Amino acid sequence: MRLTLRTLLAYLDDTLDPRDSKTIGRKITESEDVPELVERIRKITRRRGLASPSLNDPNAADPNTIAEYLDNELNAADVQRLEEAALASDSQLAELAACHQILSLVLSEPARVPPTANARMYLLVSGAASIPNRVPSTKPVVASLDAKTEAQSGAVPVSDAAGDDATSTNGVRLLIAAAVLLVVLSSVLALALPRPNSTLGPDPLRAALAKVGSASEPTVVAMNTPKPEPKIEPKPEPKAEPMPMPMPVEPTPTPMPMPMVPVEPMPMPMPMPMPMPKPLVPPVEKPNVARVEIGTARNPDSVLFVRPGESKVGDWAKAPKAVPTIFSNDILMSLPGFSNEVLLRNGVKVTLFGNVPGWVELPIFDSTVQFHVPPQGFDADFTLRSGRVFLSSTTPMKSQKVRVRVLDVAWDITLADEKTEIVLDRVQVFALGAKFAPAGGGESPQTELSIGIATGEAGIKVGTRDNPKLLAPTILVWDNKGLGVTEPRKLDQPSPLWAKTPPASPWTTAVQTTMTGLAKKYAMSNDNPSLPLTEMVFGERTTESQRICGLLGLQATGEISQVASALRSDQYPDMRFYGVLAIRHWAAGEASRERELYQLLVEKRGYNADQARDFVSLLHDFTESEASNPATYARIFELMASDQIALRELAFFHLRNLDPDAIREQQFQFDAGAPDDYRSKILANWQRRIPDGKLPPGIRPAAPAPMK
Repeated sequence: MRLTLRTLLAYLDDTLDPRDSKTIGRKITESEDVPELVERIRKITRRRGLASPSLNDPNAADPNTIAEYLDNELNAADVQRLEEAALASDSQLAELAACHQILSLVLSEPARVPPTANARMYLLVSGAASIPNRVPSTKPVVASLDAKTEAQSGAVPVSDAAGDDATSTNGVRLLIAAAVLLVVLSSVLALALPRPNSTLGPDPLRAALAKVGSASEPTVVAMNTPKPEPKIEPKPEPKAEPMPMPMPVEPTPTPMPMPMVPVEPMPMPMPMPMPMPKPLVPPVEKPNVARVEIGTARNPDSVLFVRPGESKVGDWAKAPKAVPTIFSNDILMSLPGFSNEVLLRNGVKVTLFGNVPGWVELPIFDSTVQFHVPPQGFDADFTLRSGRVFLSSTTPMKSQKVRVRVLDVAWDITLADEKTEIVLDRVQVFALGAKFAPAGGGESPQTELSIGIATGEAGIKVGTRDNPKLLAPTILVWDNKGLGVTEPRKLDQPSPLWAKTPPASPWTTAVQTTMTGLAKKYAMSNDNPSLPLTEMVFGERTTESQRICGLLGLQATGEISQVASALRSDQYPDMRFYGVLAIRHWAAGEASRERELYQLLVEKRGYNADQARDFVSLLHDFTESEASNPATYARIFELMASDQIALRELAFFHLRNLDPDAIREQQFQFDAGAPDDYRSKILANWQRRIPDGKLPPGIRPAAPAPMK
């Protein structure tokens, strides 16, 4: 199956069969432009107040054209014109995607008409159509259009022998056209209602059309969804003939028999508003917020932080060293570098794994979980708020069912037995291309969830997608911005990233020594959980592992003001570098944190509004087009000469990622905390390597924008 715009819509609406869905998903992943088109479709269909296409727009498609396109009946030239118009206009693309989505839902779920409503419909008409059990005439329909009308309308005359087939085909098209017109109106209403804030998608992707390909591929099925039972429509009778009497039929029971007596006309019912289309992944019930005892923590030599679910972010307290009791609705956190096992009463074991750079090469640090009272039929229920957890069972020869929540999506995971172990990683990053909005209302961060079946066998269900039997090693990936849920992928061997123990190295030894010392400090005092972390970062004669683990611990506990202070240090380059990692990780945790950081810098750290905006903006990665723009490097060099150490550090953080080959040479090793003359010398070396208007070696200029 080819990747076309229609098959892309079918993939997003989950109407392809599993094999085709897997093929299209792989092609989308391999494409450079199509993921951007996917993100654009998701944004504009949720965009608040997006106007419908203008009736005066010559490029706007009428309902019949859209119906033929979705039904794969449009010729190749019209398909190309329709898709080019859709890619060039957010409103037309949103209309096309919304029609496909609503029709997917309508066709996959047959309408349930109450008996009373069915009876009322028959009372609204007169004549033969008002008889509930009437059998339509089987006589071929006589064409009612004269030759002139047929020629003007483009109708194709058919013979008597083919009359039934032609009438059936035209009737289906008329029904589809009417349905499209109806759902277009409902989609416009849905788009006009308040929605979560979302930024405008990228410019029209005309270049993506060539890569998506022509939608006239004969193997493409427009709506690959279960079809409802065919309906026999009453055929119009010729005016010249008298109305036929109903044919005698065997009496059949009906939900509400209609008495054949005169009745008074009923008033026309008021039109009911169109219901909002249901999400493709149906929401599950909210978690039970009751606070009851559900298990115990099993690592007495580790450090486990706890705070009530309704408390503020900074209200952390260290759990008692003795085997602590775990309560539902409490939030548990394992600091970076620590690991904590929680054994629930039903035999499910959840291991919170705190990561540090150099162990698992993923942007995850603290591990934070909120347990809930499991609903009926489940052995455990928890929300993974950040980081990594390992999920397993301690009950031999018994399957256990666990509900894992991330944002508003719930994953129902069935552990086959005690030999099964699942690795769950929740990653929070800024969406590529998202920009900081100082006034608020910017795009929410991107959330990714990776589910790895490390050993044994498991079943995984999310929404309507059910994989009841998956064997290790298998991985599934989901994110809230891109392609949604991927198909399970079988691996040749377990990923090395799934290791429960860090790799043996001098760095690991140094980190473990630091964690042992920190655990001893917490064992002596529980008064201020952030105080030992602050001493590790800013104390005298601290080691690199202490500074790194302390910074990551401070961001985990919400002490972001201390992390921002570390970026202004002129003593330790490693403190500033890992401070950037820590503050990027914290800011991407929730949508409101960028604005919170901006206000902190202006009100308490002496930054002016422009400097604070640059600080927060530099927490985002550059897009490919920005990395291929010489103006980006000119701006980086300007910020590397700033009077704020943090801005110099953030600018060089990006430069070393954009041009990693140069950093190996001594002449390009910039230190944001070094004296002015040294920084000026290194900056001049960089400017000679990347002259004004040029790009680093190996980076190609961005392709010119298409003509409009």
